[in-house]
Amino acid sequence: MLPSRRTVVVKVPLGTQPNEVLRLREKGLLGFEGKGRGDLHLRIEVCVPEQPGHEERVLYEKLCSLRQNDGKKRRRQARSGR
Repeated sequence: MLPSRRTVVVKVPLGTQPNEVLRLREKGLLGFEGKGRGDLHLRIEVCVPEQPGHEERVLYEKLCSLRQNDGKKRRRQARSGR
């Protein structure tokens, strides 16, 4: 028996990486003789635009600078023993 078409809202956890698999318990196919449901496994796929627009590029560069600054801050804290 094919599963009914249902919409499932998924909150992707922060830090999830491309090709990571998320398991949604009891959201899969019906079990043998209609008893319970199996798990649904979702593979995360990330699509990066080949030619980002100007605003996308500006936002991406800002994000990169924030990450670089955060990395420098963490290294300083590690050296100071915090």
